[in-house]
Amino acid sequence: MAQPWDLVFFTGSGRVGKIIARAAADTLTPVVLELGGKSPVVVDKDLPDLTTMANRIAWGKTINAGQTCVAPDYMVCHKDQVENVSKAIVSRLDFMFGKDPSQSDFSRIVSTQHAQRLYDMIVEAEKGGAQVLCGGSAKCDPTNKYIAPTVIAKAPKGSRVLTEVR
Repeated sequence: MAQPWDLVFFTGSGRVGKIIARAAADTLTPVVLELGGKSPVVVDKDLPDLTTMANRIAWGKTINAGQTCVAPDYMVCHKDQVENVSKAIVSRLDFMFGKDPSQSDFSRIVSTQHAQRLYDMIVEAEKGGAQVLCGGSAKCDPTNKYIAPTVIAKAPKGSRVLTEVR
C-alpha cells in the first residue's frame, strides 16, 4: 500500500480491515471495506424438505472449509426441530466427507495461525459444556491446517464460536 491506488476494495476481518484503512489513509486512497460478520441460519418449526435444507446448509458451510463470507456460522432452530435438523446435517456431512473427513477432499484452512484460532474456539466451547455432534477438537490437526467439520449444540453464551467475527 506504499503506492497510491484509485480504490482499494477489501473483504475480510475487521482486524485486517483496520490495517488496510490506516495504510490507505497515508496516500488518501478511497477504501471500501466489507468486513466479516456472523451469518445465521434460521430454521422455523414448519420445515421445508429436511434433506434439501441439510444439504444446502452443509454445502454452504463446508465449501472451502467455511472460508467464504457467506458461510453460515450458527443456526437458530425451533426447539421442536433441533434433533431432526442436527441429525440431518450430521448425516449429510458423513455422506459428503465420509467417517474420516481428514482423508477426503475437504479443504484445509488457509494458515496454521487461523487453524489454531478455530481449534481454540472449539476447545473453548467444549470446555464450556457444548455438545459436539460431530467433529470436535479431538479430530482436528491445526498444525496441518485441518479443522474437522464440526457441529456443536448448546454452545455457551459468550463463547467465541458464537461471537467472533471473521
